[in-house]
Amino acid sequence: MHDPEGEPSNLAIFPLDGRKPFTLHSFNNDALVIGEGGEWVAVNNLEYLTELMGSLASQAEGFTFILPLEPWQFDSLVKAHAKHRQVTIFTDYLKREALAKIFKKDNVKLVATVDHLPDLLMNESMANILASPDTKAEILGGIEWGKPEPLDDEQAPATRYPIEAWAGVLRDAVEAIAYHAQVPQAMAGQCVLGALATILQQYINAAFSDGEPMPVSLFLLTRGASTDGKNRTVRFSHKVIKDHQRKLDDKYRDDLDVWQADKRATPRKELDNFLITNPQPVQKTLFVSSGTLQGIISEMLNNQQKSIAWVTSDAGQFFGGYSMDDKNGNKTIADLSDVWSEGYFDNVTKGNTGNKRAYDLRFTLDLQGQDEIIRNPLADPIMNGQGFLPRFLFAFPDSMRGKRFYNTTERMNDNSEQDPRLVAYWQACSILHRWHGRLWSYHAYWQACSILLDPVPSSIKYDSDNNPIKINIGFADHQARQALADYQQYCENAIAIGGRLEKYPAYAGRQAENASRIAALMAYFDGRTLLTVDDIKRASLLTEYSITERMRYDGQGIGGDSAESDSQKLMNWLIKKAKEKNTTSFNRTYIANNCPNPMRKSSRILQQELDHLESAGYIRQETDGRKKVVLINPYLLA
Repeated sequence: MHDPEGEPSNLAIFPLDGRKPFTLHSFNNDALVIGEGGEWVAVNNLEYLTELMGSLASQAEGFTFILPLEPWQFDSLVKAHAKHRQVTIFTDYLKREALAKIFKKDNVKLVATVDHLPDLLMNESMANILASPDTKAEILGGIEWGKPEPLDDEQAPATRYPIEAWAGVLRDAVEAIAYHAQVPQAMAGQCVLGALATILQQYINAAFSDGEPMPVSLFLLTRGASTDGKNRTVRFSHKVIKDHQRKLDDKYRDDLDVWQADKRATPRKELDNFLITNPQPVQKTLFVSSGTLQGIISEMLNNQQKSIAWVTSDAGQFFGGYSMDDKNGNKTIADLSDVWSEGYFDNVTKGNTGNKRAYDLRFTLDLQGQDEIIRNPLADPIMNGQGFLPRFLFAFPDSMRGKRFYNTTERMNDNSEQDPRLVAYWQACSILHRWHGRLWSYHAYWQACSILLDPVPSSIKYDSDNNPIKINIGFADHQARQALADYQQYCENAIAIGGRLEKYPAYAGRQAENASRIAALMAYFDGRTLLTVDDIKRASLLTEYSITERMRYDGQGIGGDSAESDSQKLMNWLIKKAKEKNTTSFNRTYIANNCPNPMRKSSRILQQELDHLESAGYIRQETDGRKKVVLINPYLLA
């Protein structure tokens, strides 16, 4: 005998001496199960079943019959089994009304025929009997399953990117990079923000509404698969940075060669004094594209690297690394949160024999990853709750794969190196690094980036350790400071009960900080050290875009690199298991422990997908005592 979930649970014993049959264990809605058809039919005694199957003959293959050992157990058995699948009862007109009252709240299909069904089957097929106008069929239980809505259009369109947040050379650069790399403007904008933070975090501080300075470092996370163009985008946005890093590497090698030659030429008795007065050259690292977080922290603690950016199109290096595993993840996100907010790292650990703490650090984190990599971290309660993810600026643009052009005349004649918009950007990046006055004419992004990275010595003040003394970006007037405070208040109001950001209080608390950082980067790029109302408003467009994208990711789901969405993947698995187990319901615990990834690894993602499937009519979520049960639309199992 089998229990309502279809598992073996009891034995029916029929004594050979003619005594009444009995069960090995006490009755617990155990049923005798006969057949392997798709439609489950309950009968109340073995004699009727024998008669019915004899009349059905080969037609019986379409049914699975369940019956109790004792007729008095029938009502309880049907109610229990109907919680896991639809149960059909064949009856006649006389008994129809009474059965409908008994099972009015249960998932029962009641089929009433004009005469005794086995007698009707002597002359008609089951199909003709069911199709007859004299046969009355009704679904009880109050669950009216309809045809599910398609899941194909489940993904909300990407949020419109506010290109108007950029102005002048920077807007031209974002548009030019998006054009040449054939990527969404959101991806180009994220990369330009990352480049600005990489260059300027070592030279300037942003101002909060209370006037206190803070780093301009940024944490950025952009969704993009391996062929979506992030590497090509970075090649344009970080061109001057990479060129400058190469110069630093060449200089380090030359300095190291000279130092090693001088060391070899120093007499042994003078070597100690030589090492004290001539320390080994340190390789200056402006940004890295691969490595480990431990390595970066070591560079900052022990090699006096005050400003580093980690720029990678493989977010798995970060989220899947040793520093973010179960053992180290909590400390890592706390450390990174501190360095973002305060520019401070400490590493008081047993294995660290070097510096324990480092101050006045700047660290920009610019990550891109495909949906399968970033989905679990974005759902992680600790990364959200401790404020690590709320520090990020997000972009999840739709992919342009399949919409790019390579063989047109325009593309064949395309030469990004001569695009004046990019030349201007590259030049500006250079200029800013060595002159604080207003810069450039038309050719400015690359030009400005180059100047930013190679400053005139007289334009930068240094402390006793030869570190640049940062310029504190301020407010041009009271109205500008008021604009930032107003935006901070707007975000605070939005987390009230019923507010837009009610479920995102940690994110709302960082919106104004990120807006001030972005405004400072844009203003300084433009040769200014005081923020205007316009700077704050334009920067807040980008932070509002970011939080809207973050909420869209949680609320709608964003398709990944695979052909199936997570909702489709989960539904296909549920249908497969339901057919294998001949059931229409599952305990939620069973689903959570056995369903496909990423749902199995994250209760939050699983619940999100179950809610989505329920809203589309694929499932129902109900409680059965203390158990949570998921019912599957029978339409899907037909």
